[in-house]
Amino acid sequence: MKDSIIRAVNTSEDDTQLLSVSQALERLGNISKATLYGLMNQNLLGYIHIGRRRFIPLGALREYVLKRWKESLA
Repeated sequence: MKDSIIRAVNTSEDDTQLLSVSQALERLGNISKATLYGLMNQNLLGYIHIGRRRFIPLGALREYVLKRWKESLA
Protein backbone atom coordinates (compact mmCIF):
# COMPACT_ATOMS: atom_id res chain seq x y z
CA MET A 1 0.00 0.00 0.00
CA LYS A 2 2.74 2.45 0.98
CA ASP A 3 4.54 1.77 -2.33
CA SER A 4 1.33 2.61 -4.23
CA ILE A 5 1.04 5.92 -2.39
CA ILE A 6 4.66 6.78 -3.08
CA ARG A 7 4.32 5.94 -6.79
CA ALA A 8 1.07 7.88 -7.11
CA VAL A 9 2.39 11.03 -5.43
CA ASN A 10 5.87 11.12 -6.98
CA THR A 11 6.38 14.87 -7.38
CA SER A 12 9.24 14.67 -9.86
CA GLU A 13 6.80 14.13 -12.73
CA ASP A 14 4.78 16.70 -14.66
CA ASP A 15 1.25 17.17 -13.23
CA THR A 16 -0.13 17.68 -16.73
CA GLN A 17 1.04 14.26 -17.93
CA LEU A 18 -1.97 12.18 -18.96
CA LEU A 19 -2.32 8.60 -17.78
CA SER A 20 -4.40 5.98 -19.52
CA VAL A 21 -6.87 4.03 -17.42
CA SER A 22 -4.48 1.06 -17.26
CA GLN A 23 -1.58 3.31 -16.17
CA ALA A 24 -3.73 4.88 -13.44
CA LEU A 25 -4.81 1.41 -12.28
CA GLU A 26 -1.19 0.36 -11.96
CA ARG A 27 -0.26 3.48 -10.00
CA LEU A 28 -3.18 2.91 -7.62
CA GLY A 29 -2.01 -0.58 -6.74
CA ASN A 30 -4.07 -2.41 -9.34
CA ILE A 31 -7.51 -1.54 -8.02
CA SER A 32 -10.33 -2.80 -10.22
CA LYS A 33 -11.25 -0.99 -13.41
CA ALA A 34 -14.83 -0.70 -12.11
CA THR A 35 -13.58 1.05 -8.97
CA LEU A 36 -11.55 3.53 -11.02
CA TYR A 37 -14.48 4.31 -13.32
CA GLY A 38 -16.67 4.69 -10.24
CA LEU A 39 -14.29 7.30 -8.81
CA MET A 40 -14.39 9.19 -12.10
CA ASN A 41 -18.19 8.92 -12.43
CA GLN A 42 -18.64 10.23 -8.86
CA ASN A 43 -16.34 13.17 -9.66
CA LEU A 44 -13.88 12.04 -7.00
CA LEU A 45 -11.09 11.70 -9.56
CA GLY A 46 -10.62 14.19 -12.36
CA TYR A 47 -10.28 13.04 -15.96
CA ILE A 48 -10.56 14.29 -19.51
CA HIS A 49 -11.99 12.76 -22.66
CA ILE A 50 -9.98 12.57 -25.84
CA GLY A 51 -12.20 10.99 -28.40
CA ARG A 52 -13.94 8.12 -26.64
CA ARG A 53 -11.09 7.46 -24.22
CA ARG A 54 -10.65 8.80 -20.71
CA PHE A 55 -7.31 10.03 -19.44
CA ILE A 56 -6.40 10.96 -15.89
CA PRO A 57 -4.04 13.91 -15.41
CA LEU A 58 -1.21 12.92 -13.08
CA GLY A 59 -1.99 15.96 -10.92
CA ALA A 60 -5.59 14.76 -10.43
CA LEU A 61 -4.37 11.32 -9.40
CA ARG A 62 -1.85 12.82 -7.00
CA GLU A 63 -4.53 15.12 -5.51
CA TYR A 64 -6.95 12.20 -5.00
CA VAL A 65 -4.34 10.00 -3.30
CA LEU A 66 -3.14 12.76 -0.98
CA LYS A 67 -6.72 13.59 0.00
CA ARG A 68 -7.48 9.96 0.83
CA TRP A 69 -4.19 9.60 2.69
CA LYS A 70 -4.95 12.65 4.85
CA GLU A 71 -8.46 11.31 5.55
CA SER A 72 -6.99 7.97 6.69
CA LEU A 73 -4.67 9.75 9.13
CA ALA A 74 -7.45 11.82 10.73
